[in-house]
Amino acid sequence: FAIRVEGNLSRHRAIVTPTHALDNTGSSTWNAGTQLGYSSDAFDFGAGYRVMRSRGGICTCLRISTPEEFGRAIELGRPLDADDYRADFEIERARQEIWHHLAFARARIRLGRAGELHPSYSFQYNDRQEFDVVRQSIQGPQLTFGLATHALETRFEHRRVALGPWALVGTIGATFGHQTNTFRESTTLIPDYRQSSWSAYAIERFVHDRAELELGARYDGLYRLAELRERDYLGQKAGGRLDDAACRPSESGGLCENLYHAASATLGALVRPVRNTPAFTWRTQLHSSARIPSIDEQFMNGAAPSFPILGIGSSKIGVERSWGGESTLQYDGDFLFVEAAGHAAYFHDYIYFAPQPQDGQCAPLSCTTRGPLPVFAFSPIDAFFGGGELRLDLKAPGLPLGLSTNASWVRALDLASGAPLALIPPARFWAAGRWYFPDTRVSSGGYLEVNGSVVTRQRHYPQDVDFSAPPPAYVLLGAGAGVEFTSERRIVRLSLVGTNLLNRRYRDYTSLLRYFADEAGWGLQLRLAVEFDVDLEEPRT
Repeated sequence: FAIRVEGNLSRHRAIVTPTHALDNTGSSTWNAGTQLGYSSDAFDFGAGYRVMRSRGGICTCLRISTPEEFGRAIELGRPLDADDYRADFEIERARQEIWHHLAFARARIRLGRAGELHPSYSFQYNDRQEFDVVRQSIQGPQLTFGLATHALETRFEHRRVALGPWALVGTIGATFGHQTNTFRESTTLIPDYRQSSWSAYAIERFVHDRAELELGARYDGLYRLAELRERDYLGQKAGGRLDDAACRPSESGGLCENLYHAASATLGALVRPVRNTPAFTWRTQLHSSARIPSIDEQFMNGAAPSFPILGIGSSKIGVERSWGGESTLQYDGDFLFVEAAGHAAYFHDYIYFAPQPQDGQCAPLSCTTRGPLPVFAFSPIDAFFGGGELRLDLKAPGLPLGLSTNASWVRALDLASGAPLALIPPARFWAAGRWYFPDTRVSSGGYLEVNGSVVTRQRHYPQDVDFSAPPPAYVLLGAGAGVEFTSERRIVRLSLVGTNLLNRRYRDYTSLLRYFADEAGWGLQLRLAVEFDVDLEEPRT
């Protein structure tokens, strides 16, 4: 039987780019939790509770007054009033405040020679408030979300079954979840909704010394009831974004009721083609998967202080389906790990979130009560995704030196137009070298690391769709050092991590912040963690 208590606290001042501060981006977060558990050969049980409190400022740079100001800031590469920004700890409007509660219980029950049963249950409640910049007489939040989530899962792992030179291992499981979101205050982003989800799945693996075959299947279902206010119901209906077969008027506005069914399947194989080299493997998988649209993809209709765009959903969006595969070559030896992987998939009704430049008075933005905003909309398209990844880890034999590298590429096309999709990550490369210090009587795991990453410019993007061109390529340099001090009942971990040490200006193509400001400049993080044991047993006489 054991009890664990843990917590952490962080306080950050406003983020600073290489040329200016990002005003009002300070944050304060703490969380605490406790777990208790009992473990034996036949039975394990654990339960716990965690609470998190977070307050964070929302950058002043996200508010714009005119379309000309938006375009001018993109042209200059910095907010127009950046000289007035401060790098302090103060959290002002606009800001976000969050309480998050999590309670859970899980168990492992051994069922004799049949196998093991793993039931679990969790409850989460997220209370989020967003405070916009408003008249001084207004004190409360402009957006309030209360999201309650119940999740129940039962998983049965049957015993290993011998089939000659092969063995059969597998898992059968089922899940159930229920979610309720209560939306308050006047500004609209998503409607109130209730939804229940369920699934059943099975995965079986035929295992041999030199080969493995895996078969998997899963069914998912979801029932969702969204309650739209009259203004939102009439506006979305007039815009042709409501499914007439699922939505109907009500006393308060409108109700949209959806029932989804989705099936997925996988077929995979792992082979060790060289008899005397079991560290070398080839893994291939074919899959057909389905994803049920989320509430924001269907009904988003607005903006928020922390969401600096006007997002538009459509209840006509249905299940997203894909067919594809991936193949991986891997060598996992004592001193060397190498992996090369490629993947490709066809998507039917891929849920595409893309920029929508507007015509009219605020072009290319949209005029709203919060000022001009970029518009993004969800829409279903047929798409193709393909890419690859490389990874190498080397631990020099006889030397306290380690080297690691990885690289990734991805391409995505709209099959109807043949144009690339927007907001797809560009190619990324990363490398690190780590020097390990020898353990001593009081310390262990000491290291010194230098790392660097290269992110190329995205050259495969749709023309005349985005609000600004993809940002230039950039190189980031980082470093770190760490050590552990151990005793019989205590572990102290100390580390120092440096990021963007060359203080380079850069913007991330996949981040909405790139429309408004640079990413953070150089930074240092000093981390201290302490783990200790307390003996709760009474001394024996």
